[in-house]
Amino acid sequence: MSVYINGVLTLSSVVITGGSITGITDLAIADGGTGSSTAADAFTALKQAATESATGVVELATTAETVTGTDTERACTPADLTAKMAAPGAIGGTTPATETSVDNIKIDGNTISSTNANGDINLTPNGSGKTASANEIVGTNFKTIFIPASAMVSTATNGAAYAENEYATNDINMGYLAFDGAIEEYAEFQFPMPEDWDKGTIKAKFFWSSATGSTTADTVEWELAAGALSNDDAIDAALGTSQVISDALLADNRTDLQVSAATPAVTVGGTPALGDLVHFKVSRNVAGTDDMTEDAWLFGVWIQYLANTSVAAW
Repeated sequence: MSVYINGVLTLSSVVITGGSITGITDLAIADGGTGSSTAADAFTALKQAATESATGVVELATTAETVTGTDTERACTPADLTAKMAAPGAIGGTTPATETSVDNIKIDGNTISSTNANGDINLTPNGSGKTASANEIVGTNFKTIFIPASAMVSTATNGAAYAENEYATNDINMGYLAFDGAIEEYAEFQFPMPEDWDKGTIKAKFFWSSATGSTTADTVEWELAAGALSNDDAIDAALGTSQVISDALLADNRTDLQVSAATPAVTVGGTPALGDLVHFKVSRNVAGTDDMTEDAWLFGVWIQYLANTSVAAW
């Protein structure tokens, strides 16, 4: 049976006029409706968020959110990805990264470091190339120079006497400077410091032994001062402040080699510049805690300096 109504049908408070229905409440979602009376409210009521395992509605990320790269709920556009690739960071881009890690090497600004504990960094040039620096060697790069007693000059005033001794069993011959136990005696040497020197402080260790008659645990104090001379400087110039290191005798009667600890940092007098002739003065500081009455035999001085400058061709 078919029913046709031409006009307005009123059922209680519901009015049907043509294609329009008024007077009816929103139909609940459970009853097949949207629970809303407008399209925007209906969309809000029906939508579900998209996840990695379910389809749904997803919000687009802003460019800033994409570059930050921590959001887990928004989707990126191609334009956002282009901005990310061009931004500083670990992913591509034409702008240098503020910090980049590759395997166990980390580059942060001007610093290259290893992320491994006590890890080494090896720079390997390609083909015949060399590892080079335009200005400075970066990092802690200490070098040493050994000056034997035979290369030193006894001072005309209170100079330590040079001699040689042969240790008879194996005919080991050692040249030495004998420093008196009562009067402070001196020896000197000079050389241009290497051109990679940082022109800063230096330290020294003393290689020595004792004359016959010495007693184990006797104390000897070694002293070192230095000064730099540039072209046209007066040679007879004051040296920098000397530094002293004490060393206790390990074995009596000149049988064992002694190597002292390092001196405190020695400031080189004058105005050090690359190419300067640096003059050194060695002495035995008998006025301090030195209590060995016999001669102390100095075999040589080992000098340590910091290198941080590349060397250019003359």
